[in-house]
Amino acid sequence: MRRTLRVVLAAGAAVLLAGCGALQVRTSEEGSGAMGVRVAETAGPEPTPTETGPVIPDGYTLTHVPFQGGCAVPIQVVLPDSFTVNTSSESYVAFTAQTPALDQPSIEVYCTSDAYAESAVDHIETSRNYSYTETGTTRLAERKGQLGNGYFWSYQIDLSPQEIFAGQVQTMMYGALVGYTAEGRLYSIRYSASTRTDDADGRELLAPAAEFVEVDGHFVPMPDWV
Repeated sequence: MRRTLRVVLAAGAAVLLAGCGALQVRTSEEGSGAMGVRVAETAGPEPTPTETGPVIPDGYTLTHVPFQGGCAVPIQVVLPDSFTVNTSSESYVAFTAQTPALDQPSIEVYCTSDAYAESAVDHIETSRNYSYTETGTTRLAERKGQLGNGYFWSYQIDLSPQEIFAGQVQTMMYGALVGYTAEGRLYSIRYSASTRTDDADGRELLAPAAEFVEVDGHFVPMPDWV
């Protein structure tokens, strides 16, 4: 409140000192928390508009996830251009390279409305506390917060072979879990981009794609990949 009052008083004083000439008053807040006021005799140029929306890297495409009628929440993911739909059902879609191979990199999306939590936050916090807890599993980076009508948890996890999503090999997963309310129901949306931990090429392929997961028009904030 005091900082706001100081800004108002300083701006008012600047107007009085400048008389009737054209003015532009700009305020800025420094790291110390102090407010600064600068007055120009004439208005400066308009600020350059900033870009909105993600910048998809070359070699990747933003793609609608084609659930077979079972998900009321629109979801889009970014895929390497070499990827295509491998499997699709009401609640699960898998994308892989067009020439499938054993233990290849994959991107999988799940969407179900059988989340039994009372709220999106409860769903995320419960899952975060009890998921990926096997010996040998390491959480490398994570982030959580509000997302539209829901709540999210995004993460990079080095999965032990004992984890259900690991496929019996040490697996690097770039993922996100979103609890989202749509049409009066709570949906659980799980995204995973995963490959063998020792597959450097696979990790290099998946990490840029995993930066972009769109749920109901909102891009999920991701942590900085390690």
